[in-house]
Amino acid sequence: MTIERIYHWACKQPEATALIWNGFPLSYAAFWRMIEGARRFFAAQNLPIGGTAIVQINHLVHAWVTVMGLRATGLNTINVVSKAEAEKLALKNVVCIVLSPAEPGPSQSGDNFFSQTVRITIPHTIFSNARSGNLAFNPQDLIPFGGHILYTSGTTGGYKKVMMSGAEQEKRNVARAQTWLFDRHTIHHGVDFPLYTGVGFKHPSAIWHTGGCVLFDQSAEKYSHFFQQGITSTALVPSMLQILLKSGVVPTVSSQEFKLVVSAGFLSLGLAEHANRQLTRKIEIRYTATELGTYALHSSFNSLDDLHWMNPADDRIVQIVDDNGIECPVGEEGKLRILTTDIDCTEYLDDKEATENVFRDGFFYSGDLAIRRADGRIRILGRTVDVLNVQGNKVAVAPLEQKIQQMLGVDEVCLFSGLNAQGREELVVVIESDRLPPKPDLEAVASEFSTFERVRFSVLKEFPRSEMGTRKIQRSALRKFVFSKDIGLD
Repeated sequence: MTIERIYHWACKQPEATALIWNGFPLSYAAFWRMIEGARRFFAAQNLPIGGTAIVQINHLVHAWVTVMGLRATGLNTINVVSKAEAEKLALKNVVCIVLSPAEPGPSQSGDNFFSQTVRITIPHTIFSNARSGNLAFNPQDLIPFGGHILYTSGTTGGYKKVMMSGAEQEKRNVARAQTWLFDRHTIHHGVDFPLYTGVGFKHPSAIWHTGGCVLFDQSAEKYSHFFQQGITSTALVPSMLQILLKSGVVPTVSSQEFKLVVSAGFLSLGLAEHANRQLTRKIEIRYTATELGTYALHSSFNSLDDLHWMNPADDRIVQIVDDNGIECPVGEEGKLRILTTDIDCTEYLDDKEATENVFRDGFFYSGDLAIRRADGRIRILGRTVDVLNVQGNKVAVAPLEQKIQQMLGVDEVCLFSGLNAQGREELVVVIESDRLPPKPDLEAVASEFSTFERVRFSVLKEFPRSEMGTRKIQRSALRKFVFSKDIGLD
């Protein structure tokens, strides 16, 4: 169990830093006392083992302590940001909702969802009285560790719930620590990813398993303070990397060779080169999913080729197949699927239809189109639903979006095709930027798509994104917006 490993480090290196929150360090001994205090508090509530506890706490330290305390009493947990989020998830067997004293919950009156469920406010003393005291603990008090539920909205807004079982926690942590090279000397910047995201839950668990340190920053100045603690690694999505680079911050001497991992989106060449100059030479691109225990594809950035083409992980079987599940020849587009292992998810909670569609014949079908070249490297071409219809021929948008990014020197581009109000087939190039690029550059892009009757450009300062930690672009909302606008040129 994760809680037993934290206890191990609390005894072996009590003053070592387990986490830093908004600049405030917390030792393994203090971290352990908080978790054990939470465990004893929840054990006294006599909550039914195997039930689900909703943790509506946004403060990351409080959320982690609460989740581990609950799981150590045999409950399954899920962290949500709001009541509305909890309602959308349609959770079953909910036995309580846990709130933080620092974050008052919703009013109970007139609130059917919350009024029908036991509400528990975790005492502030659990967090304030942990700096001193003994580390007494009886392992016999522990019962089978509960699971933790992650959820993802994808790009459609629909939720898929993934149960990370307590029984496989140790195995997952060992595997992730090995693939990420986490150890006692790790100082990983976890930014402010919440516990319902894969990166927000999996990374800290694996790091504490090895005795390392996780840095959380939920302050408004988190990017300007990014390198104050001498970090050794971080994992960011492209939009977060863009903000970090715009802040102008540079690594301290102790962080000059930190590892920067970018996932959950396509990294543009301009952004990669900027990060290479300003931040670190150790940039890795990784392809993973909430459903997977470890990543499936990876590359180290040295050139444009590395942004497009990734190697399968050594311990993964990754295939590209046609609609009949037959592997495609080299150079032929198909659906990406990944053979699942005993540390991966193989079903969604309470969603038989999605489970049958995504998990088939022992494989996880990611929903992405991909292609393999002769040297074994794989390129992600985009979502199976993200295609352009060019005079009846379907074309994956991702390579085209990447090409336009390079031509215009911008970081985010989305392409859509359809009929406009006049019934003309048009291609809409949507650019996330403060201003429209120079007209000659736009004309050069338009000339690449002469098969369309019209190429239109639309500029939006910020794309609509999901509220999830990975901030995925909401393509359906973006499409609806741009097809009601007419900004650009014929």
